[in-house]
Amino acid sequence: MAITLTHAPSNTTVTLPDGISWTDEFDWSKVEQSTRYTTKGALLIEQAIKQAGRPYELRSQQAYGWCTRDTVEQLHALVNTPSIVMVLTIRGTPRNVTFDYKRGAMESFPASFYPDGSVAGDDPYVPTLRFLEI
Repeated sequence: MAITLTHAPSNTTVTLPDGISWTDEFDWSKVEQSTRYTTKGALLIEQAIKQAGRPYELRSQQAYGWCTRDTVEQLHALVNTPSIVMVLTIRGTPRNVTFDYKRGAMESFPASFYPDGSVAGDDPYVPTLRFLEI
């Protein structure tokens, strides 16, 4: 099942490469916890369910999950759109997201070396994308 990123206001949908991995799928918990001690030494624990803010990192590897330079340029244009809200669909489930600029919204590098001036739109690139669910 394809992973897609849709920005409805600009009528843009980007289909991400099949080999891209959701690397932090199990690194996050809905439960937030804070602890502190009272002046008498008792431990106070507070827990609640987070309302938003789940991070998503989608990462390609050097050997697979490539996309074209044209796709990277399309993603880069979205990254440079302030206050953007998109729909990230993973495994058939849509999620409202924005780019996570604090963690580095996007990285990408060529899968192979290309001499300056010989770069083409269909050259393979290795992307990493980071989002926050809102």
